[in-house]
Amino acid sequence: MKILTKKTDYAARALVYIAGRDADGFVPASRIAEIESIPELFLRGILQILIKEKILLAKEGRSGGVRLNLSPRRITLARLIDIFQDGVCVSDCVFRKSSCAHSLGCPLRPRLAAIEKRLAAEFKGITIADLLKATEGKP
Repeated sequence: MKILTKKTDYAARALVYIAGRDADGFVPASRIAEIESIPELFLRGILQILIKEKILLAKEGRSGGVRLNLSPRRITLARLIDIFQDGVCVSDCVFRKSSCAHSLGCPLRPRLAAIEKRLAAEFKGITIADLLKATEGKP
């Protein structure tokens, strides 16, 4: 069971890296990909989505790259989860477009939904600033 998808994980890691850089400078995608060990083409797609969502600003050219458009305290893990995976899901059957044949009588479904609701609330309390602070002093 995966609670965070690869896209959400990579987005969070990229944002933490960007947040730890000089606030006035732009960080090239190639640098983020290298430092965070993220495939560059995959990362570029993620960054484009973050630009579209107005979480990042982009600048083209030799001194170009991306930088935060919001304070790291305003970017929550819940927002990234909503953007990249349409919410928290611990079981596919709970959020499939068409429920399984056993959904009406499933004794586990209400409990899974309650767990997902609590997880979503926890993720709302985790910001990029929190994650950055947790990484300070680590290589």
